[in-house]
Amino acid sequence: MSRSPTSRAVAGGLVMMAALLLLAAAARSAFGAVRGRTSQHLKISFTINQHALRRLDFRVDDRCPSGRVWRVHDFNFPPIRITRSKFDARFRSLDGRASAEVKGRVFDHRVTGTLRDRTLIAQEGDYCNGTASFTIRR
Repeated sequence: MSRSPTSRAVAGGLVMMAALLLLAAAARSAFGAVRGRTSQHLKISFTINQHALRRLDFRVDDRCPSGRVWRVHDFNFPPIRITRSKFDARFRSLDGRASAEVKGRVFDHRVTGTLRDRTLIAQEGDYCNGTASFTIRR
């Protein structure tokens, strides 16, 4: 069976359209606001757009050497670059009293990751640490 150049062009055009539709659907699934809860049952939210995780806002319970637990609210992070569906960033406050690490992966319909926080709690006179994981389905 032979095909005319016109039928090949139409078939090629249909394949191209299908590929573009798949790419558009994948791009849509990777964008938008994400809200959920961490393993500590505390709030976490962020947006994913233009290959970056933005507006990260989370709470984490930090345990101090004294045994006391303090709830810390971390927010106002710069955008975190997403490369090959992964993100990994470390931050330190300008005064050195707090640091945070955020690692994770972005899948088609979920985002998973780990949060680590280290904060100097003035009332404790010591650094306190907290770790939480999250899996958020979109």
